[in-house]
Amino acid sequence: MRHLDDIVSAFKDRFVLSSPLDHVEILPGRDQQFGVVVFFRTDADVSGCEASGMCQSMRDFVFEKLEEFGKGGRDDLDVQFEFDSWENVQNNFKEVISCGCGEPPARQSRYVCFRRDHAVAACA
Repeated sequence: MRHLDDIVSAFKDRFVLSSPLDHVEILPGRDQQFGVVVFFRTDADVSGCEASGMCQSMRDFVFEKLEEFGKGGRDDLDVQFEFDSWENVQNNFKEVISCGCGEPPARQSRYVCFRRDHAVAACA
């Protein structure tokens, strides 16, 4: 969807040096619905970012950018955030069904293959 890649790039620019961010994707839904998947390296990174307020800063940033790019105001948007870690994926989702892209399992979640040329449903 138009501008979502710009928001992802701005997100990475803003948070990659100030947090243990590993990967972020913004997935379009219907109308004004979006899913934001933020991956850190470890479960401790996730809980640390929640405790420090970093995850809330990330949520606020996404809402600001969606509004800036004309996707709607905060009250009009339905944005589902998921903060997870590769450690959690490796420990709890060992039976990930690959889409056959050859990407190592640590780079896939049960929701999406993170190769840019794959549709979300490719690895579902």
